[in-house]
Amino acid sequence: MGMDEAEADELGSLLARLTGAIEEVTGAEKVYVVAYGELFPHFHLLLHPRLPFSPPELSGPGLFLHRDELVDREESAETALALCRALSASD
Repeated sequence: MGMDEAEADELGSLLARLTGAIEEVTGAEKVYVVAYGELFPHFHLLLHPRLPFSPPELSGPGLFLHRDELVDREESAETALALCRALSASD
């Protein structure tokens, strides 16, 4: 079960909007987009920013291997609010 063309177009537009907002708010050099969903007819989409000051071991797969070490709940909440504001402003 896959996406039809309209759903894929909508997802592409949404991803462009989300990654742009993440780059704007966080200063990310890149935003990694990862999709999971091999077991059920749906998927999970993860967006991970790579920041300019990130060490090389946090590039590519390293970002996912070390993600638990990078969690700052207060900063995450502040970033989520800033993303909401950025996305609302672009509507």
